[in-house]
Amino acid sequence: MGEIMRRSILAVCVVSLWFSFAGNAYAVYDLDPGRKIAWRAGLDTEGGIPYYPNVTCNGLDPTGASDSAAKINACISSAVPGTAVYLPSGTYRVNSHINMKSNRVLRGAGPAQTSIRLYNGAQINFNGGSKDGMGSNIPIVSGYVKGSTVLTLASAAGLATGDILSIFQDNDPALVNSLGCSWCGEDSGQHDIQQFAKVAGVAGNNVTISPGMYLTYSANPQIKKAPMSVRKAGLEDLKVELMTSNGWMIYSGFSAFNWLRNIESYNAGGSSGCAHVRLEFSFGWEIRDSYFHHGQNYGSGASYGVFLIFWNSAHKIENNRFYFLRHGVNFEGGGSGTAVLYNYFDAHREAEDPSYLNADLNPNHGPHPHMNLYEGNISAKITHDYTFGSSSHNTAYRNHVRGTRSVPPVSWGVWAIDTQAWNRYMNFVGNVLGMPSWTSGTAVANGQCGPPEPTAIRFGCDGQPGTYTDSLAYSTAVLHGNYDYVTDGVAIWAGADHVLKNSMYYDAKPGVGSWWCEETPWPPIGPDVPNLTNDIPAKRKQDGASCTIPYIKKPLPPYDIQLNK
Repeated sequence: MGEIMRRSILAVCVVSLWFSFAGNAYAVYDLDPGRKIAWRAGLDTEGGIPYYPNVTCNGLDPTGASDSAAKINACISSAVPGTAVYLPSGTYRVNSHINMKSNRVLRGAGPAQTSIRLYNGAQINFNGGSKDGMGSNIPIVSGYVKGSTVLTLASAAGLATGDILSIFQDNDPALVNSLGCSWCGEDSGQHDIQQFAKVAGVAGNNVTISPGMYLTYSANPQIKKAPMSVRKAGLEDLKVELMTSNGWMIYSGFSAFNWLRNIESYNAGGSSGCAHVRLEFSFGWEIRDSYFHHGQNYGSGASYGVFLIFWNSAHKIENNRFYFLRHGVNFEGGGSGTAVLYNYFDAHREAEDPSYLNADLNPNHGPHPHMNLYEGNISAKITHDYTFGSSSHNTAYRNHVRGTRSVPPVSWGVWAIDTQAWNRYMNFVGNVLGMPSWTSGTAVANGQCGPPEPTAIRFGCDGQPGTYTDSLAYSTAVLHGNYDYVTDGVAIWAGADHVLKNSMYYDAKPGVGSWWCEETPWPPIGPDVPNLTNDIPAKRKQDGASCTIPYIKKPLPPYDIQLNK
């Protein structure tokens, strides 16, 4: 009997036995309330992404021969709030920034029909303020405990319903290690634990906030008002191409409740800090149903997919494809309350060593991302690194972390999940780690930075491969119900409750008419799922498989992996 067939039969038997016991012996498992939040992110807190009717932007050159930036900006500026500036089929050359405005969408005829080509460092710009426009620091007198929705301030003068607050504290050395990262947090190396919240009401010095506090603060908790004047703006149904070597393509600074939907973004910039999407000091973005692929080189800091840098909160990154990048989603310098859901990652690499299996999902690349959820993704590797410091209280739930990629070949670094030093109180629940082809290796490596590969999950090292420096990375983590292909089973149950929730984010399967494939089981991934893993909608789309998703009508055209305009 072939090895893969043997393992498949074994997996079915394990799942069958699991079901036979689950109904009788076990309760539904959940994380301790101190380790999670009630995740609601992106536009879910605002009633969903609105639909704005089209108003055609006329007088453009659809051949790409002449610059269309000024005319597109004029159409956006003159558009009535609540409408979409529509770019008909064509290729539009843009030599300077396109500046988005609140309550307006820039929409094309579809990524295969409408293309914006960016020259001379141009970007699509959601810029709603600056650090200089932030208010003064105001001490929080009380209410700074996890889950609290009312803060008592030293003064609430000048605050009103709808304002956005930054809530932060001084770095607590027991939890935060910034490794001297001077640009992290608010670009000072301080206040790395932070979240944004919207003011829901003001009564005297009591301010009601939404969402509530993610963590209990203890080190000089404060707030300041954050200027976010671009809100409820979107980019939909078009392709963006970077034609020059520098810059990021889609940029947000001090903006809230904006979105990207059904876009294709190609050829990210080749210098450090360049990304398809760069989010700075932003709140409640939704990035969905899109395709981010290829870059101009894969050196340090270049060719990221979605790059969350400095303060960010409550973004929702869902049902996207990230292909042939350095990292697909990368948190640096903070980020809290964000949900990374049901995305497909493949073919990522680092220029320094293309044979190394690098992280396509990187939930910590600098202090101090916390209370973020990554659920239902299919990726090669998840790494909480120690490059610029610490993170804590993040949750990986029902992901398939394959420990491999389609191209280029991998020869080392095959650790499906790598949780390095100073990553504390992490939660790993219900994931499937590795591939059926794994016939040997290490299930859990703690204290061994170069374990026999492949390795399902590694803890406590300070680099790749690095030196073992931190026993707390493992001892503070929750490992529960993760199926790995080294042991062909679940190596660790952290308690008697073996029944897993279908989702940490959704109360029920996304319904008919949503983005979910009717062909895909719910939940798609986990130790309790027949066959353990199923293709999520984003992977089906990447593979060109049919999928009943009403919003996206047909797959985007495939791209040769050597294509690099």
